[in-house]
Amino acid sequence: MTAEAPATEVDALTIEQAEAFKLGMRCLAAGVNVITTANAEGARFGMTATAVCSVSPTPPTVLCCINRNNTSLNAIKSSGAFAINVLSYRDHDVANAFAGAVLAEDKFKAGRWEAGSTGAPILATALASFDCKVSNIVSVATHDIVFGDVQSVHAAGAACKPLLYAHGGYGGFASAGISEMAFRDALSEADWTPDKLPIVTLSELRERSDSFDEDLRIAQNLEIVELREVNGAHCVDLLDAEVLSLIGDFRASSALDALGEDGILTLRLYAELTEQVARHEIALLSQLHHVLDKQKLAKVMHRGLTAGNAIMGVLHARAIVRKLR
Repeated sequence: MTAEAPATEVDALTIEQAEAFKLGMRCLAAGVNVITTANAEGARFGMTATAVCSVSPTPPTVLCCINRNNTSLNAIKSSGAFAINVLSYRDHDVANAFAGAVLAEDKFKAGRWEAGSTGAPILATALASFDCKVSNIVSVATHDIVFGDVQSVHAAGAACKPLLYAHGGYGGFASAGISEMAFRDALSEADWTPDKLPIVTLSELRERSDSFDEDLRIAQNLEIVELREVNGAHCVDLLDAEVLSLIGDFRASSALDALGEDGILTLRLYAELTEQVARHEIALLSQLHHVLDKQKLAKVMHRGLTAGNAIMGVLHARAIVRKLR
């Protein structure tokens, strides 16, 4: 008969496994959501969550995992309804508000909210909101798995940049994705030229972002986007649309506010330096090749955009820090 291990060793092993589990789960990047509900008296409750996923498209069903100590869980059980609000990269302030130890109603001071069909609060700037009725609840360990029958979906309907969470912090994809598909398709056309980049109207971009007008104002002051008029509508090409989107991300990260006037100066310097680098790069490539294949060069630059930007970003940060010694 095998002797049982001393309780202290078992406890130590359990603690070690739990810590390893937490450490491993920090590597699991996940989309950030705010789960909301409202009771019969109109009181609203909400929490930030990453343990959310689709169960089935037919019928549309979702689930979310909620710690039984969270006050929002009892409110969801009482109301029988909840909404999953998928946050955009620019909504990290909303994520922080609903993740903190703040009074339930005070959390809703962050963001713009309206009632969904079930009465659950819907975030106006969410990339998507799933308004649900509770269909089942299963208890597992410390959490309850709440299943919801989706009653309605509010989707942004455009390319989006979701807010992600990993390693204890927020982040997002390297590219906002506005131009990815269209730009790639355009580069594959046999008669492609730099003047044939797809365009998008300012009205389309304005619908995608509440901060678009301020982003455009900054870009125009810095003279880093080129406006054109097509069929009576003001437009930009898809690369300039990407620039406008990233200015919005820069502003949403609070970096611009923190830097003050130096923030605008930094953007101006970036614009000037990238122009200088591009001129130098094309001049060097022209010396190496008798005929510069513009389409091939554009494809290569686009394909290496994410990795190239990451390298350039680190090299730039390293150079600045070393020169501050």
